[in-house]
Amino acid sequence: MIISTDKKIAVFMVPKTGSNTLRLAFKSSGLPLKLCDDSHYDYGTLKHLVDDNPLDYRCFGFVRDPLSRCISTLNFLRRGRQGCKFIHAMYGNEYPVSCASRAPYSEWDDERKALVDRVPMIEVFRRMKWFFERNIYGTSHKIFLDGPVELLNFHDYNNELAKLFTIFGVEDPKTIPVPHVNGSLTIPEFDYLSPQEEAEIRDYFSEDYDFLASKGIRFS
Repeated sequence: MIISTDKKIAVFMVPKTGSNTLRLAFKSSGLPLKLCDDSHYDYGTLKHLVDDNPLDYRCFGFVRDPLSRCISTLNFLRRGRQGCKFIHAMYGNEYPVSCASRAPYSEWDDERKALVDRVPMIEVFRRMKWFFERNIYGTSHKIFLDGPVELLNFHDYNNELAKLFTIFGVEDPKTIPVPHVNGSLTIPEFDYLSPQEEAEIRDYFSEDYDFLASKGIRFS
């Protein structure tokens, strides 16, 4: 969470909505802030982080199409630094990989890349549902944003971030460097989801879609 006690502003960092980029950008801004690193606090915990009334704060949070957020998480699982866990989940002991190895995908050998890239995206989703159910990456937006929170559109990230910096009092948001975190974790060109597979994932996140709809946000 990013907090300005001076201006009474708080930004909630919803997992897989550019929260790492958001944190690093604000850290480099030079603004007097309270940064709760490595934490994705929700609206209800703001009262534990400030000494004054949390209801006096203007709060913000990014929202992202749950389908897009899911795909981002799946790529994080199979092509990120936790890829060793993905390989173990998919192949067991057939291809032993040391969990101590946290090298990025670009540094993997061809065999290891092939192990993760050959698995269709929908199969990754079906086999890794437990991951969504056990940690914050699959948690609904509702957990973080169910309160008087102004919602920002992840799919217009740069413009929304510039608007956010302006609200924090930055005269020229273009002077704030915006790092590209996890930008390399994209879907391989040969990998895609069919309309039926997309519908399967959307149905899985139906409660999240319903919550966003209650806030007036709908994704086609």
